[in-house]
Amino acid sequence: MRAITDEDILIGYLMGEHDKLTKSQEKMLDRLAAFDDAIRQYGNRNKVIRLMHGKYKHEGQPYTMRQAQMDYQSCQYVFGSTYRQNKQYLLQILLDNISETRTVAKITKNATAMASCDKNLLTMIKEFFGDKDVPDYASLKIPDQVFTADPKALGMAQLPDDEKLMAELEKLRQLPQRKTIEIEYQEGDDE
Repeated sequence: MRAITDEDILIGYLMGEHDKLTKSQEKMLDRLAAFDDAIRQYGNRNKVIRLMHGKYKHEGQPYTMRQAQMDYQSCQYVFGSTYRQNKQYLLQILLDNISETRTVAKITKNATAMASCDKNLLTMIKEFFGDKDVPDYASLKIPDQVFTADPKALGMAQLPDDEKLMAELEKLRQLPQRKTIEIEYQEGDDE
């Protein structure tokens, strides 16, 4: 049988199974919560470990890189377990990142990035949560807009090549011209 660790006690505390923590467990929970926030914000393992090592070292606490690495692992174990499994924990981080990216894209009015976030969100829901009622992304996507004057791309009749066009113009010039009649307007004609 495996011995109960501080991490197991913290999981029980977060799930409501334990009422009290010791001072050292409270400090550990605070550290792991800070790690959890940093993981959600930065995602990158090495960056989070360096950042948290620097934070606690500058606060004057004896805190080594090895301890920061162990806290990183403990954080995933403790907070991953409260989400039932580490996969759910990582999915939650991804969902938060997508949501944050979409918010930034909306503020900067970047429609392409917003559509990409929507596509990623729909894919995650479909793949990881098993929701088969997710609408097809292709039906939500704004169709590509093409601006062109090319008759072929527009599906219009093609203009003849230059030689044929010049021959047609020459034929039109040789047709008899209509005579114009000039009519002079005089005052009093409208009565």
